[in-house]
Amino acid sequence: MSDSYAIQRLDMRMSKDVNINLVNRIIIFEEYGLTQDSIWLPQRQKTVIDFTPNEKRKRMGIIGRKTISYKDYRLNQEKTKQEHRAKDPEDYSLESINKDDSFWEVSRHGELTENEKKIYTMVDSIKNVPVYKTYVDVMYILFSGYKQFGPIEIGPLFSLYSRDHVQGNRFKLGIGTSKKLSKKIWLRGYGAYGTKDKKFKYGASFTWVLNKKPRTLIETSYFNDVSISSENSEDFATGNLLTGIYRKPVHLKLVHTKEGKFSFEKYWKKGWSNRITVLHRELDPYGGITENEGGFNYQYIPDLNNPDGVDTTITSAEVILSLRYAFKEKVIDGNFKRTSLGSKYPIIQLQYTKGFKGVFGSEYSYHKLAFGIKGYFQVNPIGWTAYKFRAGKTFGQVPYLLAEVHPGNESYTYNKSAFNGALKYEFASDAFASLIVDHHFDGLILNKIPGVRKLNWRTVATFRTMWGSMSDKNIAANQYSLSNPSLEGEDTYTGFTTPNKYPYMETGVGIENIFKVLRVDVLWRLNYLDNADVKPFTFRLGIDFYF
Repeated sequence: MSDSYAIQRLDMRMSKDVNINLVNRIIIFEEYGLTQDSIWLPQRQKTVIDFTPNEKRKRMGIIGRKTISYKDYRLNQEKTKQEHRAKDPEDYSLESINKDDSFWEVSRHGELTENEKKIYTMVDSIKNVPVYKTYVDVMYILFSGYKQFGPIEIGPLFSLYSRDHVQGNRFKLGIGTSKKLSKKIWLRGYGAYGTKDKKFKYGASFTWVLNKKPRTLIETSYFNDVSISSENSEDFATGNLLTGIYRKPVHLKLVHTKEGKFSFEKYWKKGWSNRITVLHRELDPYGGITENEGGFNYQYIPDLNNPDGVDTTITSAEVILSLRYAFKEKVIDGNFKRTSLGSKYPIIQLQYTKGFKGVFGSEYSYHKLAFGIKGYFQVNPIGWTAYKFRAGKTFGQVPYLLAEVHPGNESYTYNKSAFNGALKYEFASDAFASLIVDHHFDGLILNKIPGVRKLNWRTVATFRTMWGSMSDKNIAANQYSLSNPSLEGEDTYTGFTTPNKYPYMETGVGIENIFKVLRVDVLWRLNYLDNADVKPFTFRLGIDFYF
């Protein structure tokens, strides 16, 4: 009887009742061989994944195959260890393995099968099939919002039309360069016009990729536009198709924003990256624009010794330093943008902002610190939990729009990064902490209901909370913008609240994976219900996708 055991061959297949989006079949095959008389190591590995976009038409799809073979193992090589420690995944590139056919004919451990040889010919020919080209174009439009025409792009298509009470019917058209013109320089520009205010808005940006490994780039931009947010252009938001529709019946708070920005960004090894941004902003909230002089009536007292000296605009100059750590983060690298696919480890970000008074008309001197951490963890066997925690503080006397304005959501579309039961500008703090938690039960509950299982719907639960405080000096300086219930009305901003007595809280349950991408949530706002524009219960419709 042997006193040692080892796996020699492994053959696994996906169960038919597994709920994985777009995947109809998974096959994993592995063989192991004996090395140095005592160590069993992989000899051959094969993975087959059958992707089927439409489960009812299984003939349409893609079969992905990966085959790996190993031989001539050399173990405990000190030189190899040192090279591995010194290298980072960023050091490797597709160009390093882009060899000609003669190289692979000599280096490949075994010959390709006839089917594998035909794949190379098929891949080259399928790129010229009209259906394939159309599919690629549609997917690019859905994810980027732009339509390509050779070296230029037109869009974003989702912002071609919107409507609000300041601009009336808003029409916007943008144009930019594509990678077919340059893979290092990216130009963007747009113009917009409102039929009610009869004013032209515009913006332009320039991105220059200095290096791809390590990824290094500079950006500069300028906007003169109407924004639905007081945040700077790191999170700049203008109108889109959903701005004037699918919203709660509350006043849309708009800000006329002029901003110039320059930034430098670099990704280092082992998941580190940093960004340095210099920007100048002018904010002018739209107040007194309705028949009863309602609107976003923002007011601030710059000098507390002169309470009658009220300012209704903001001019600021800032330098923002951001440091981010995302260990073993998976990303999709485009020519100009990097899309994160997350990491199994927490992603941490630290940001410092310095406001300079007297620089280009800036009126405020302040410091801001913010810390954020997000990630997820498995809670077997009941699913997995995603979390996002932020905390920070603003030092100095500032308008509340330059402090932390906790993100609310006034539309009926779901926002993963906002408090969906709160209104925009309803809560503000100069010291704060917030937590967003989503727990995904996957098919744990709905899979047990006869007839519902076939729909592949999944349940999700959410909990969101925030706490904040504001110094006596900032409360006094912003006293005219504090919450005032006597200003109730759909056309008037009733002011902000600081959630310092007890944390703001909301929770909800929902169903996701409807038609693979839709999500519907029913939300319950637990407290701070004295605002006439808020409701304890509401719903949200969102777009989300998980395999």
